[in-house]
Amino acid sequence: MTENELQKECVKYLKEKNILYYHAGFRGLHRAGASKNSVGWPDLFIFPEGGKPKFVELKGPTGNLRPEQIIKIEDLIKAGYETFVVKTYEEFREAMKW
Repeated sequence: MTENELQKECVKYLKEKNILYYHAGFRGLHRAGASKNSVGWPDLFIFPEGGKPKFVELKGPTGNLRPEQIIKIEDLIKAGYETFVVKTYEEFREAMKW
């Protein structure tokens, strides 16, 4: 499954479960006016009802993290946020267990 296909499946799941999320995508309006401060942030910011936000970086089967992504993910983890890098839909579903 490509990263784009994975993204579509993950967003579909979040919509079906009525889970609030923000997709920090790189296409279309998501990137319009983005500041340099947005570099490295994970693809999905997920806000479960009554829970702590989770951050998810989506990668295709051969995708690797860029240095700025590694730094941002480490910063989020140090701040106490659950942060995941997923390459499969199954990994995403596992990360969504509350």
